[in-house]
Amino acid sequence: MKKWANYLISAVRYEEELSKKIITHCKVHPDCGDTIGEGTTWTKEEVLEALNSGNTFLTIHKSENGKWRKGNGFNIIKVEKVYLRTDSENIAEDYVMDLTEF
Repeated sequence: MKKWANYLISAVRYEEELSKKIITHCKVHPDCGDTIGEGTTWTKEEVLEALNSGNTFLTIHKSENGKWRKGNGFNIIKVEKVYLRTDSENIAEDYVMDLTEF
């Protein structure tokens, strides 16, 4: 399998469970090329720092047969504060399409 990115995000945790607008933590896996490494918990700030250092991130989703599927890339959006988004909308909140929560 060709390496998709430096790191892969499989799940997120939000500051407020009901609003789901601000991510606090991400489940991050190293992309090892032929395999996907064990996920560890990173703060949103750690993910932003890694993105700003030139690392790439994609979302991943587990399919029904238990294999990982490649998802979307991340954009850093600045609207008063800094947000993580898998789209390019200039909206003041985090947004990741279809990731599970942990």
